Amino acid sequence: MKQTALIKTLAIAGAFALLTACASTPSDDGSASASTIKEAKALVAKAKATGQPLWGVTDAMAWGIQTKQKVAIYDTANILVDAEEAAKNGDDAQAIKLANLAKRQAESVLAQAEMGKNAGPYK
Repeated sequence: MKQTALIKTLAIAGAFALLTACASTPSDDGSASASTIKEAKALVAKAKATGQPLWGVTDAMAWGIQTKQKVAIYDTANILVDAEEAAKNGDDAQAIKLANLAKRQAESVLAQAEMGKNAGPYK
């Protein structure tokens, strides 16, 4: 009697473990990185439209990014180029990391533009 209950319990636990493993297996279609890059592009375009400069550095390594791009100023838009390249090469983790960095930088530019909207002389 006790063995039957134990076997049923183990069978149920095994079924739940299998279902959980199947549900959490990431897909290899790159949809997560593609949607993150798409969101980042929209935010960067919105940030550019404010007229505020995008964040930029003279060397991408200042942000911990290794790139093949040869540009004088490596800015937020260049990060998206590297994110797309990483996604194309199948490195979704790096693509998402770079796209999230671009999103955070664009959000900072948007916040700065919002704060400066009603700026005036000091009284």
